[in-house]
Formats: sequence, structure tokens, C-alpha cells
Amino acid sequence: MYARKNEVLSVSLLVRGGLIGLGILGMAGAVYLSVNYLNTSCQIVVALDALIIAAYAGILSRHWATKNLLMAFVCASPVLLGWLAGHRLHPAVPYGIGVTFLTYLTREVVKDIQDRVVNHGHRITLPLWLGVMPARRIASGLMLVTTLVSVIFGVKLVSYNWYTIIPYVLSVGVFLITTHSLAFGQPGDEKKESAYILAGSLLMLITFGCILF
Repeated sequence: MYARKNEVLSVSLLVRGGLIGLGILGMAGAVYLSVNYLNTSCQIVVALDALIIAAYAGILSRHWATKNLLMAFVCASPVLLGWLAGHRLHPAVPYGIGVTFLTYLTREVVKDIQDRVVNHGHRITLPLWLGVMPARRIASGLMLVTTLVSVIFGVKLVSYNWYTIIPYVLSVGVFLITTHSLAFGQPGDEKKESAYILAGSLLMLITFGCILF
């Protein structure tokens, strides 16, 4: 699939086998660490992540429902693991997990719009099923919900460290810009909008980091 997107990403069988081997080692290492050092809830999340990744290419990526929802879960799971592994003291984190999940769910839809030519005949994605403009509207709606949950997240942050507000406000601003672009922009803007989503995610990650200090 990556070679279909860009010939530069086409690799030999040996390289592909090596990458798959490293991936398997990485997943096995994650499972080992969770079994030996983390609680049952974390072990379940790690095991689910491993199963999703293993089944993604051949099975789960074929339909938008499993493809988008499950990959958003995988992308949000590092924050979820931190919450489940610790003492769960900060009331903002559950909303932060929700923001992370919704952010990556939106990006999955936007990436599917970008990849609709490549996915044609191989996957049933939202833009291939409903069309590009309906998929953009769905992505805009998801981004709007993300922004609303971010506002609740921000209310919980106010009583904490003041400097967490700086990356938080920037992140919400980026989410608003993305929402507007997806709602009123034109097909072809998806690369820019995907970059916006990643920038907002990075700022939200910095916000999470500021909570620790």
C-alpha cells in the first residue's frame, strides 16, 4: 500500500521482512514490559494494541469503521496507559485522552481523503463510500467535538500550573483553524489540514508534559 502511495516507499522483500521483524520484536517487548511491570488494565491495552496492529493490514484496514476507530484507539493508548499506570490524580487527563482519540480519528478520515486513489478497490473508506465532501464535513464535525472536549479539558487545567495554558490555548486555536478549513475549504487541502492536526497534537502533548511539573 505504501508503494502505491509513493514509489519512493517501495522496498525490497529483505527490507520489508526486516521491518516486520523489528515490529514484532517491538510488540513482544511491549507485552513483556506490561506483563512484568504494569497492572492488568495496562496489560489489556497493550495486548489489544498488539492484536490491532497485527491484524490491521490484512483485515482491519479494509473498512473505515474498524480502520479509523481502532487506529485512533492505538494512537491514544500511550496517554491512556499513562493514566492507567499511575495514580490517576489529575482530573483533566480523561478529557485529554478523549481529545487525543478524537484528534487521531479526525486525522484518519483526512488521510483517507488524501489516499482515496490508492485505497480504491482495496478498502472501503468514508470518502470512497460517501464522497469527498461528506467525508470532509464528518471530519470537520469530529474536529469541532474535539475542540469542545478540549474546552472542558482546559477548565480542568485552570487550577493547575499556569504555564500549561500556553500550549493548550495554541492547540485549541489550531483545532479551530482545522475545523474551519475542513468545513469551508476545498478538496485538495487535506495535506495542509493533516499537518494542522499533527501540530495541534504536538501542542497538546506539550500540555500533557507541563502537567507533570
